[in-house]
Amino acid sequence: MKESIKTVLLFLGLILSLIFAPSCTKQETIHQSVCINGNCDATHIVVYKNQEILPNINGHYEIEWDGLNNPIPIGQYTYTMNDLINLHPPYNIAGYQLPKHWNTDSPVASSYVGSYSKYNYNPTQNFLLDDEMVGDTINIFIETIFNFEQGIQYHGHDAPVPGETLETQIKVIVI
Repeated sequence: MKESIKTVLLFLGLILSLIFAPSCTKQETIHQSVCINGNCDATHIVVYKNQEILPNINGHYEIEWDGLNNPIPIGQYTYTMNDLINLHPPYNIAGYQLPKHWNTDSPVASSYVGSYSKYNYNPTQNFLLDDEMVGDTINIFIETIFNFEQGIQYHGHDAPVPGETLETQIKVIVI
């Protein structure tokens, strides 16, 4: 009798372990690609004087320097780049300024250099050109991030959703 109870308990333990063993394994989370058809792509266009500039055979964009005195209508006023520079001189060609006593050794200093555009499908960046740039090449480094947060998304899973980053470089020659 004891031997049959022992066999039944052993058999019952085996059946229960077969039933509950698969539930102890963690399921792999499969995320949908952050880009359509898995192909992350970004198009960058160089525009000068309201015209799209196409790259030359070397992949460089060529812009002809013609001064800073072109009229720029802003509301009811018209300015030139010379007027704007005299009002608020920029520190770099992207036009942003840094504080006078800016700490370049700060761990977050690199995040202040550059311009950013979030949640925008058509971002733009203007660059200031002057006569000292004639003959030079402007290197523009662009980082495009798809799914910028790359964190937990509330879609029923607790695993982070991956992101995709593209790095592009555009070279503009001022002639």
